[in-house]
Amino acid sequence: MKVTVTRGDIGTVKSDALIAPINSMGMWLGGIDRVIRNNAGNRFHSQVKPPISDGDTVFARGNGFIAFRNVCFVIDDLQSPTEEIVTNALTECDKWKCGVVTLPAIRLGVMSGAVETREKTIEATCKAALSFSGKNIKHIKIVLWDIEPSAFVKYGVEVGNGN
Repeated sequence: MKVTVTRGDIGTVKSDALIAPINSMGMWLGGIDRVIRNNAGNRFHSQVKPPISDGDTVFARGNGFIAFRNVCFVIDDLQSPTEEIVTNALTECDKWKCGVVTLPAIRLGVMSGAVETREKTIEATCKAALSFSGKNIKHIKIVLWDIEPSAFVKYGVEVGNGN
């Protein structure tokens, strides 16, 4: 399996599923939520039905007309380690036979430092991606908006071109 990191707009990177952390309270106003809504309206978020809790996943099916065909929501109420949240999302994507998934920089925006330090969050994300051993995922694309890829490269992730 290939794991790459690149800077860019995650909404334009082709994938079978975009991983999106959301909270269980229905307040889905983060940057990735805006990317999803700007590209697909409420099509994906409307598939999330309560009750949901920390660590749960919801695989929302799309119609394939945008760069990311589906969205894998992972519920992140900042109670579980980053590595667990990322692994849960990857496991769900693998279950749905996704070959390529896009992963944003989870917990590195407004939630930075809420559970682990920024450095530990980056390390945990890399560890989860690099150690994942599903049957279907062939490429995990970590896509960063405002973080330098070098923060991830030092943990063994290679720089990709975003495609």
